[in-house]
Amino acid sequence: MITLFNKTLVIGILILFISIGVNPSTGGIVEKINNPLSNGNTLYVGGSGEGNYTMIQNAIDDASDGDTILVYSGNYKENVVINKHLTLKGIKSENIPIIDGCNTNDVVTITANNCIFEGFQVINSSEKNWSYSGINVMSNNNIIQNNTISYNENGIWIENSDSNTIYGNNFSWNTIGISLAESCKNEISNNIFINNVHGILAISYSDYNVFLNNIIDGNGIQLSQSSYNEITMIFLLIWR
Repeated sequence: MITLFNKTLVIGILILFISIGVNPSTGGIVEKINNPLSNGNTLYVGGSGEGNYTMIQNAIDDASDGDTILVYSGNYKENVVINKHLTLKGIKSENIPIIDGCNTNDVVTITANNCIFEGFQVINSSEKNWSYSGINVMSNNNIIQNNTISYNENGIWIENSDSNTIYGNNFSWNTIGISLAESCKNEISNNIFINNVHGILAISYSDYNVFLNNIIDGNGIQLSQSSYNEITMIFLLIWR
């Protein structure tokens, strides 16, 4: 196992540029441009209007491919499975909406391709098995952005899944922030990892992934049996 950025006596901010097996990307902060919202229907969860759902999963079950589900602030104690091409977006009216798995299984599972998941706090996956996650990605070409992901075994677990974008999320108090297994060509950029045991773990032929402009403390990035990954402008924070 190759371990990058083990905790040392470095204090403050360490800025490194590392490219492994591929040409480096252009420097600077990347501005992420979302896939445009579809022309499907819009469903609402947690609002006060007529026809609003009280559970996120009920809205997903009633939705069709291409629909958008907007979720208002609230604490949703459920395990969510996104099995259709959907946009799920949290609406912060007072507080960011929370999806709480109540220490049972994965909190959110994405099995459909081309989904957008944005604007949630995802907490409390099962503590009984290290493979359970805040978000379990089992599909391709998804965008997961601007979420807070905490108190899970894995913040995000990506397995046999390619070309996903993980952008602008905050990871804290997870055992591992992001784990990749047999997953390629994913972009993990502009995320913040604070107070996790490990930041990012890529194993079992997770190749050609891009790790760009992430802020990580502690054990930053670990690679095992994975090649041609690009690590660019990693910021390592060591708090004393």
